[in-house]
Amino acid sequence: MTTNLRNQFLHIMNNYIETRQQSFAGNPMGSVLRNEVPNEIRSLPFIHSIYTVTGSVGQGNWAIVPWVAIMNNAITTSTQRGYYIVYLFSEDMKKLYLTLAQGVTETTKEEMAAINLEIRSKIDMDPKVRKDDQIDLGPSKRARDYANSTAAYIQYSVDEMPSEAELVQDLEKMTSYYEEYIALKRQYDGVSSGVSPVAEEGGKLMNSRDVIEHVHSYITSKGFYYEKEEVTNFFLSLKTKPFAILSGISGTGKTKIVQWFAESVGATEENGQFALIPVRPDWSDGSDLLGYTDIKGEFKRSFDKCVEKSDQSSRASLFRFVG
Repeated sequence: MTTNLRNQFLHIMNNYIETRQQSFAGNPMGSVLRNEVPNEIRSLPFIHSIYTVTGSVGQGNWAIVPWVAIMNNAITTSTQRGYYIVYLFSEDMKKLYLTLAQGVTETTKEEMAAINLEIRSKIDMDPKVRKDDQIDLGPSKRARDYANSTAAYIQYSVDEMPSEAELVQDLEKMTSYYEEYIALKRQYDGVSSGVSPVAEEGGKLMNSRDVIEHVHSYITSKGFYYEKEEVTNFFLSLKTKPFAILSGISGTGKTKIVQWFAESVGATEENGQFALIPVRPDWSDGSDLLGYTDIKGEFKRSFDKCVEKSDQSSRASLFRFVG
């Protein structure tokens, strides 16, 4: 696969300052950063559909520090919050930085410093990746804010831009570090504490549309494919009444959509918020299954008879959010 990132980066760095003196609306430079560079990045084999790739030259006026961000949808779909990979161009256009950084708009300085420290201390990276506060984007407040949000970076120079192969290799490595940190946060914040690392974003509850996007992306990342409409219907069913029966022949993915849906929002067997109970396909036992006031404490015990009668050759699943 042939990409053109090197030439596009050099084109931006050699022409952006002059372009800023021109009209903003409809300028071709906007298309380069908003469309051409993101499209090149999306074409790379390790940039999967779980990522949103977007570039910016500003809103209504030229940005002093233009950028191109690569965001895992499970973490954030906005550069105002969360953590992500982002190419940052310095104000003087002499340097380009490939960074693992954070949104500065909805993240406090304390949260930012904590995440930077965690990434730097927990994720082993190639020696060429710098983990310090020496990134120099320029003197403006925006440039300094972006610099403060950066946990790790690789610096490039307009006079010594590496080869296309090296640029792609660096991005692939940074993507792996990004995913490693995401996995680490899921392990610590999801399994250990029982809280989904993406149930809240930037300290604010995600709205229904963002939850659906996150769940669908998470399931896709596990190698399973469901139409977004199916995920939406399941989500809305649970929102309407937290009890849903999925019908269909064996092997159509009923169990897996329940399992991955639960895991995507932090409900796992390890933290006691998810239970998968095997029963016979023709099970019609009339004994009570639900009705306990303390669902959290009695949920599994209420299924003892069902478990004793289970037939491992086939399974049905019952899913319930608790707590």
